[in-house]
Amino acid sequence: MSIEDAETSSGKTTRPETANRPSRKERLLNELVFLRSALLSSFAVLAVIAVFVVAVRDLTRAPVVLEEIGVTEALSKQGYSGLVTSNMLWDAIEDIRTFTGDRKKNVRIQTASRQLDVVEPGSGLSLQRITRVLRSLFNLPQTRIAGEFVCLASACTQDEMALRIRIFSGDGTRIITDGPMEGRTMEDYFHDTALRLLEQEIDPLVAARYFYFNKSENWQADTTRISTELLLKRGKNAEEAATLLGRVAMDEQEYDKAIARSEEAIWIGDDVRSQQRFWSRGSENHKAIRAQSLLLQGQALSEKGFILGDTEMQEQALDVLAEAGTLAPDYGFIRTAQARTLEDLGDYDAAVELHQAAAKMDKLDPYAWGELGRALLAADKSIEAEESFEVARNLAPDDLFLVHYYATDQSLDEALAGAKLWVNDAPDNPQAWDFWLDILDEKWFSGDDNLCAVPNGSVAELLTVASEIAPFETLENVDFYVQERCGLSQ
Repeated sequence: MSIEDAETSSGKTTRPETANRPSRKERLLNELVFLRSALLSSFAVLAVIAVFVVAVRDLTRAPVVLEEIGVTEALSKQGYSGLVTSNMLWDAIEDIRTFTGDRKKNVRIQTASRQLDVVEPGSGLSLQRITRVLRSLFNLPQTRIAGEFVCLASACTQDEMALRIRIFSGDGTRIITDGPMEGRTMEDYFHDTALRLLEQEIDPLVAARYFYFNKSENWQADTTRISTELLLKRGKNAEEAATLLGRVAMDEQEYDKAIARSEEAIWIGDDVRSQQRFWSRGSENHKAIRAQSLLLQGQALSEKGFILGDTEMQEQALDVLAEAGTLAPDYGFIRTAQARTLEDLGDYDAAVELHQAAAKMDKLDPYAWGELGRALLAADKSIEAEESFEVARNLAPDDLFLVHYYATDQSLDEALAGAKLWVNDAPDNPQAWDFWLDILDEKWFSGDDNLCAVPNGSVAELLTVASEIAPFETLENVDFYVQERCGLSQ
């Protein structure tokens, strides 16, 4: 018997031939192949998950998509294309939303060129095609906006062109237009079209706010009309619409109506929210909306309490404003409203602290710094006040109301003289007349005994100048103001 046979028969295992074992290089290559396969598989899985997440997001968020806009040959020669015009319309919409302080942006808007798309090479499949198929399958329509410039006359000059917008949505197809250009620049024309598009389709609340803040002709009627429509529809913007109606009432110093609107807004907001699905309620968004409703109520209570000399009502206003501040801790104007109420109650030190908090929250708001300066002056801190006024002037050097009164230590009489110069230079500018009325309000709140004196009082002087140079609509507003304040008329 050989030695090898003896080892086998005794139960010992023979060692494998070293020639049959893979080399270190081969083992390393096998491990690299496995690692490569694992990475590719992981990448494929992650890609599928990413596409799925993006598709679900697009299905749930339902953005409004602006398609390219067709242009005439004349516009094409000027350098305008379908892509350029769609981007100009998008820019105009965003400018309006920014102007109105629409931070949350209820509706997401994007041009077709900015949509994220992923295409599978060689298959013809893309993320956008998959999304469209899924929308059709689950009956989730997407609003898409297209259009073209058309010629309204054979000469087809720029004044004779009009942009016809087509809106494709789950409710069918609608066509809107802002009429011929007629002397408007392309930028102005797109602005007007964007405002009409917001009002009639995309986000009417933003349009209502624009009319309210811009104070253009018929602003009050337009704001009231759109807000009332939203209120009656009882949609997600109903509470904000009721609050905006309350703001209009506040401007008319109808404090009881403003308070009633704020209470209505809160009740409607709770009712609408209770009917929404739990996952669509948006807690943070709801807090911001409710804070605005409470801010309106607090301001109305504060101003009414001041006029009536009712300190208990002003204390109630402080409680309401504190609740609003809890819901929106980063909104500086709530602190400003609290500070103004405390000033009326004579607590200037506490008012200064709140004005400082407001200026810290809204560092680039010149009025926050101007209000802080005024509070510091009232607290006999003139050096610190001038520092705040300087910041305000630097932030808004062209704001006449701010520079001539709010951010200076000039007297109200000097500010009135500036207002008179402004309206004489620009009698058709409603802001000039609003500035004059604002200064008169300051004199009225300060208790000026000669405000309504005839014939040389401040209000009588306003009426005299307005009767000579003010446009008809402005003259009506002035007549209403002097009648309400002093019982005077033309």
